[in-house]
Amino acid sequence: MRRIAGIMLVASVVLLGIAPAATAKVPNGWLGVALGEDLASRPGMLGDEFALMSRSGVGTARVTFDWNVAQPFADWPLWFGQTDTVVLAAARRGIDVLPTVVGAPAWASDDPVDGTYVLTPRDPAQYAAYLRALIARYGPRGTLWAENPSVRPRPIRAWQIWNEPNLDRYWRGDWETGYLTLLRAAHAAVKGADPGAKVVLAGLPNFSWLALGSLYRKGAAPYFDVVAVHPYTRKLSNLIELVDANRRVMRAQGDARAELWVTELSWPAAKGRARDLGFNVTSSEQVRLLRGAVRELARERKRLGLGKVLWYAWLTRGSGTTDAFAYSGLRWLTPRGTARSTPALGAFRRVADDIGAR
Repeated sequence: MRRIAGIMLVASVVLLGIAPAATAKVPNGWLGVALGEDLASRPGMLGDEFALMSRSGVGTARVTFDWNVAQPFADWPLWFGQTDTVVLAAARRGIDVLPTVVGAPAWASDDPVDGTYVLTPRDPAQYAAYLRALIARYGPRGTLWAENPSVRPRPIRAWQIWNEPNLDRYWRGDWETGYLTLLRAAHAAVKGADPGAKVVLAGLPNFSWLALGSLYRKGAAPYFDVVAVHPYTRKLSNLIELVDANRRVMRAQGDARAELWVTELSWPAAKGRARDLGFNVTSSEQVRLLRGAVRELARERKRLGLGKVLWYAWLTRGSGTTDAFAYSGLRWLTPRGTARSTPALGAFRRVADDIGAR
């Protein structure tokens, strides 16, 4: 009966010549991208790429801040060269940066170095010290802004603590206990250095709601302001349910007011090109799924308390690899080291217009 009534209502709208309600407009910074590993290490491309991001509706860029890159040896001072370049390029275009702070150097980790996974810190206090140094550089009183007076400051006010710790690639062993210890130290560091900054939980993939529930039961709630999820799924119809499952866990834990961010969302255009992740698609399917997903998440934004939605990724390799995520970019690197736009970028720009992101 409800279905018939719904059909009659739609028919009435059409007959009366009344347009259906438009997709709700989103706030600045709501829609964004993960930068992609290939871009942060290519400073010569950053200016043009961030200019294109700005024209395309990108309000937030999620960037890996790799401790191992910043301090590969214990007796070396922290090197901010790579992150300085990215943060300044984003600020010049009015784009917020969301750092994902990850990757202990070998000297600060007990794990063997075999190159197949990200090293975890032996002492969370050392990771916390790196965070404090980052806030001193990029926060509201950051030295970067004082050293670059021609750039309008755009301080970083949200810090994502690690990435996907419920996957072996990012955390080996008892991830819940180990990650909670790191999160506790990180929270104290961030709030001590910038009390108004947000601590963002690591993005949780796969059975994210179960992982989130485990963290709550371990006592993680006081140590983060924002829950982050990576709702990878083959079917668009499952997307809202995955996000909603995490929101239900938050409500059940008395944390309904906390924000929920999607810090990775993607369907790699890797069908027939790379190993199958279960959600590899063709380029045309990627276009359809991207537009549908962003529109639906924008419609459900207020109900789900969604603070950000970020596509993975802006720039990826797009050839010469069996890694499916290398085919997820809105832009692909060419063999000559330049970048070309994929059909998905056009879809991203159109949906950014639809939801008022540009």
